[in-house]
Amino acid sequence: VEVRDLPLSKVPVFVRTGTILPLAGVRQCVRDGERFDIHPVVYGSGPAEGALYEDDGGTFSYLEADQRTWHKLSVDGAGRLSVTSSGPCRGAMYSIREEVRRLAP
Repeated sequence: VEVRDLPLSKVPVFVRTGTILPLAGVRQCVRDGERFDIHPVVYGSGPAEGALYEDDGGTFSYLEADQRTWHKLSVDGAGRLSVTSSGPCRGAMYSIREEVRRLAP
């Protein structure tokens, strides 16, 4: 365990090696119909997996199992991203970028 002194403006985040973090740019809000990019960030140097949940953003249909979309993100050892999606939304609000960024543990 590593202990560091951090200012209150920094938030420590604990991430397991082999995790994909689906990150987007900073926004004050997301307006109806606005699309944005998701950038996959891999923690560690090897293969990684992660998941991204998506719903229609405006109704309670997410309570129905067949109205949810899951995107399974996988990155192989060479850094190639593959995305497998299941559900009705399929990236209506965002697009998943193919460029993978890595963070060292």
